[in-house]
Amino acid sequence: MKENHVCECCGSENTVVKTTSRFFPIPFSDTLEYKNKVIHCNDCDEDVDLDESQSVDSFLSTENPDYTTAIKKSIDTMLSDLQKMNISLSHIERSFDIPARTLSKWHNDRNLPSAAALSFLRILRTFPWVLKVAEKNFDDVKSHHIALKNEMQHFFKGIEGSGKNIERYFAFGTNYISCKIEIRNNESPKMEFNNTATIQNEKQAYSVEYSEVPSL
Repeated sequence: MKENHVCECCGSENTVVKTTSRFFPIPFSDTLEYKNKVIHCNDCDEDVDLDESQSVDSFLSTENPDYTTAIKKSIDTMLSDLQKMNISLSHIERSFDIPARTLSKWHNDRNLPSAAALSFLRILRTFPWVLKVAEKNFDDVKSHHIALKNEMQHFFKGIEGSGKNIERYFAFGTNYISCKIEIRNNESPKMEFNNTATIQNEKQAYSVEYSEVPSL
């Protein structure tokens, strides 16, 4: 016998039970498919979970073995990638004041990191230069210098051309950094930075204008 369900949103009994699918990509790991039965209202077009115990929150938690496996794979991939960049786990721990052997325990599946620690790993894997910022004790000017240098290297990677010279000023609060870029054929762009650049007025400080650099 078909069970009648009343829509919690509009009170209509014109409802059906259907299965929905949502996909959650886990960074540096697999994509998980979340299937859930919902009560769909044909009048107001709203969906309500049929079984609240099977919510997205419980699906994306350590209660779900598939999620735990995906997170472990993600951690293993991120830490392995950092080691391939010649960044040791002990170096990361020292630079960020993390207790010794914490990352090794994560790497060996003995402990799962907290959500905050997992986010930290994702940021560090995506922007490995953040480690250099930590090495400089998070100094404001030096941190901006490191960030700018790495982003400029990424931006100009693969540019072709010869004899092209660009000079730009970048503003960070009251600090300015000048960047001189020389483009050479078949070579990485040569960049020279000056942390103590002075300018005549703030209008001279701007970011790289795409129209003024060679096509990527």
